[in-house]
Amino acid sequence: MPEGPEVSAFEIIIRKARNEHWRRHNTPLEAAPVIFFSSLAQGTPKKDYTSLFSNSKDYSLSSEPQEPSTMMDRWDHERAQTAKYRSSSYLLRQTTPGPVSVATRGKQTLIAAGYHCLTIHWGLEAHLLDIPRRAFDELLQSPASLRSFKLPPHSMANPSSEVKNLTIMAAFISSERVFLLIDHSRLIRFYVTSIDRMWTQNDLRAGSEWWDRLWEPFEAGPDWIRERELSEKGLLRWRSDIQRNSDLHRKTILECMSAKDGGIKNNGDKDGGTDRVFAPFGRHLCNDALHVLGIFPGMPAIEICEDDEKFEAFHQGLFEYISQFNTPDNSCENFLAFQEGVDAKYSARYMQVFRKAVVNVPVSLYNRISSLGLLDPNHHIGGDYVPNDGILIKEGDHTFVKVPVYHRGKPLDVYTVIRAKPPSHWVSGRERNARDHRFDGYKSTVGPANFHNLKANMTNPHVALADSLGKPGRKPKLKNAPGKAGRPRKVPSVAQLIQKARLQENIEVESQSARERFAKMYGLEDEGYCLEDDVPVQTSPSNLDMALSNQRITRSTTKMVAGNDGLGPGLNSNPPEKKKRRLENKENIPPAEENARRSKRAKKL
Repeated sequence: MPEGPEVSAFEIIIRKARNEHWRRHNTPLEAAPVIFFSSLAQGTPKKDYTSLFSNSKDYSLSSEPQEPSTMMDRWDHERAQTAKYRSSSYLLRQTTPGPVSVATRGKQTLIAAGYHCLTIHWGLEAHLLDIPRRAFDELLQSPASLRSFKLPPHSMANPSSEVKNLTIMAAFISSERVFLLIDHSRLIRFYVTSIDRMWTQNDLRAGSEWWDRLWEPFEAGPDWIRERELSEKGLLRWRSDIQRNSDLHRKTILECMSAKDGGIKNNGDKDGGTDRVFAPFGRHLCNDALHVLGIFPGMPAIEICEDDEKFEAFHQGLFEYISQFNTPDNSCENFLAFQEGVDAKYSARYMQVFRKAVVNVPVSLYNRISSLGLLDPNHHIGGDYVPNDGILIKEGDHTFVKVPVYHRGKPLDVYTVIRAKPPSHWVSGRERNARDHRFDGYKSTVGPANFHNLKANMTNPHVALADSLGKPGRKPKLKNAPGKAGRPRKVPSVAQLIQKARLQENIEVESQSARERFAKMYGLEDEGYCLEDDVPVQTSPSNLDMALSNQRITRSTTKMVAGNDGLGPGLNSNPPEKKKRRLENKENIPPAEENARRSKRAKKL
């Protein structure tokens, strides 16, 4: 699910849009909230699920008088009349535009406009899109009963995935732009609080009379930036609870940070203390924060809590780590384009070890963990260690050191650069080489550019390269969509496509080089690739090899080598292993069955 950085990015998108509107018009940005009832989840007979809750006790219908010409959507009206959504059906009415306000706490968001404020629990893969009003109106041209809108052709990258629909759960509509809440899995949840006056940004500030009430529905924890004092108070209370309760002494620091309650059962506090103290942290932030702090994730939390020096370093390090996040601007006019620049910057700057094959470690951190023997597979954590000559690096000579990342399997299930052997009472798992998230093709991974609808619109560089080199004649002249001003988009050159297609090969080479270097440094044999690096071995010429040798390639040759092409796993519909099994099954067809199939084909002819 979206973690602290992604949720903060949603707030930043809205704040930037407000600032831009103020600069252009010298008026606040106003929008009208709209709930797409027909998109809300219905649940199943075995598992009920409700997407929308509301509180209208401080709201009266007279606050928003309706125009006689207002018409309700048929599908929205039908869903709103079901038992679970009937109490919220007043939101079908036409809403009045009002100033847009936004706030973030943990992994949740408040967005208010007019008389209504939405508390948003983002679920598994929901995200926010800021799109022009004309693009929104174009989406509404062909509504479906499930609010899965077909995308216009000019919004789709070519070639990309086959997913060409957008599931809109709610929207904040202004005269020039629209903020869409998108979730293809429909697991997002809203709690709408309606009152008899317009919401303001002051209502959504920490310490206001509404602050705690608005966060109650989904139990959001303290914000580590805006509510640092409350977060520190909760962290100290968490430490005391760990020390006091002997049943918690075996819990790992990773388990405590990633648990909803900090590894401690609800103690009844209502101030967002211990219960949700690690609210912004998910798997990504837990793995990376512990890496930055040089802590083995399987260490019992009690060993940090009992040592004042360790706890102080843990305390200060977490706040420094969480305060770094921001998000780069969207540099493309296509609101659904996969932002390669954003993804690359986020991966390089904000992703450390989580789902990475190799990481740039600052020299200061590298020297600290190396001097403790944490990178030496033969060392036992906690024992005396004297590093060999040439392992430590003089600061100033280098800024970063490339260090390979390893995945520790269950029960720990964590990514780390630490290879030293943990004590027997710590939790660990089978070690193997980590697989980089950039090998996952169209699967959504981590970061503000890696949500389902955006990732599905990512260009496949291998197919694009085949199209670029395989079609004779002059390239067609690109034109803008009707009514769209400005220059048409640029077509990537062959050199750019080759560079994109080489990305995964470069990651593989970089990772293998780092592993060989450290194996030699610590007197080990090179271990090669383990199970986590499930990258198919290239057994036939790749598209890039053909391109660089000036051979003509086409879509057919692309498909022919795609199964064994080691440069783009995840972009193909089936893994190479499955294709191989299919061929083997075909060879093992019994003769009688094969003869029957042949006769059937002959009859058709």
